Amino acid sequence: MATMTISEAEHIINITVAALLEEQTSSNGEDQKNHFLEYYCHKPISTLQGYDVFQIDIALKLRLANMFLFLAEKNGFKERFAEEIKICTLPRLPLRKFIPDDLMAKLEQLNELSKTLPQDSPEFLKRNLPVTGELLAFKERKDKKLLSLETASSFGEYCRCVGANDPIYWQKIYTRIGIEYTSTSPKGNTPVYTETN
Repeated sequence: MATMTISEAEHIINITVAALLEEQTSSNGEDQKNHFLEYYCHKPISTLQGYDVFQIDIALKLRLANMFLFLAEKNGFKERFAEEIKICTLPRLPLRKFIPDDLMAKLEQLNELSKTLPQDSPEFLKRNLPVTGELLAFKERKDKKLLSLETASSFGEYCRCVGANDPIYWQKIYTRIGIEYTSTSPKGNTPVYTETN
């Protein structure tokens, strides 16, 4: 992603929260998962509406940078900003549950198969091993990328170092995050008002 506005960041955060809270239920409200899928406990990445973990990370950092400006001159800044850092910490473990839709479909096929074949049967294991290998490889790649991301506490410290009075605060924030600073980006060191502020 080349750039992101604060309103786009809020939109991405809202989608992510909704996806994390969404329960997988059938149309009649009964739980679709049996013990096989419960073990894997995954969700299709399409529920994030096209956004990936890295865009979610950028969105959270933009929110944190914006909240820093709002809180900078307020009483209890230290405690309030520490709370905001907790809120804007990327939920790495829950986000690990989101997998490509095609891989989710393979797990669902295995789930159906587990209803007719014992999970320790040779035929079930033969079908299960490639899917499990694909899932583990996907998670390993994703985990490596996640580990390379700057933490919310480190980014919050960077916001403090830049300071709310820096006339090019937003430009520095965008550069730190690694996204393009454009004409639609916030200007100077002015906080951006959104529905969540």
